[in-house]
Amino acid sequence: MTDDGRVADLLAERPDLESPLAALLAVDDEADTWTFEDVPVDSGAFGELDAVRQAIERDSAVEEGTATTDVTTPSVNVALPTVDAGAAGLFGGALALVVVLRAFVVSAVFRGEHVVLSGNDPYFYLFWIEQSLPAGITKGEPLLVATLARITSVFGGPDAAGAVLAVYPVVSAVLTGALLYWLTLRLTADRRIALAAVVILAAMPGHALRCVTTKRTRSPIMAVASSGSVSAHRRWPGTPARW
Repeated sequence: MTDDGRVADLLAERPDLESPLAALLAVDDEADTWTFEDVPVDSGAFGELDAVRQAIERDSAVEEGTATTDVTTPSVNVALPTVDAGAAGLFGGALALVVVLRAFVVSAVFRGEHVVLSGNDPYFYLFWIEQSLPAGITKGEPLLVATLARITSVFGGPDAAGAVLAVYPVVSAVLTGALLYWLTLRLTADRRIALAAVVILAAMPGHALRCVTTKRTRSPIMAVASSGSVSAHRRWPGTPARW
């Protein structure tokens, strides 16, 4: 208490309190506990010194609370999750394998300014998308056609329909691989198993058959071999040529 500036100011204003303060400090040093009857100080001086002590303790508590608040406030910030560079690289490599095993026929599909869809089904979807989803589409896969039509409208309308149909199987395969990795990791808590699941999906013939650039019902090899004959197929009435 004697170190506080306000005590010094009090003693400067009230020199008569210096002796009572010294007596109080002497008793406090000699005894662990004491009462008013144990100190040779009158009640007036004791009351003033006690009031100063209480004010100092109250202000000190407020200052400590403020300091604590200042220190702990930054801890509210949410720390960003750490990323394992090695695991991220392996995950990216597995997804890259998914892309490679489904986009190796890209040169046979994208031929300059033309898009040659290497299967029968894509042309059926192309017809519906170019017709801007006419009323009465109740067969096939309405949700798929509606989704592709919405995506096509974002990328330029009917003129982009061929490119969207050619790319969406690869994109969907990558999203499927990412979802498979996450689900496997949550189930097994083992990144090795999750990566193995994605690699198996990438090389799975049944999945690759349906997700190689443009959805088809024939094998990738036959699709590449027959891509030249696709251009001679019968176009739907009212649809512009894509080759």
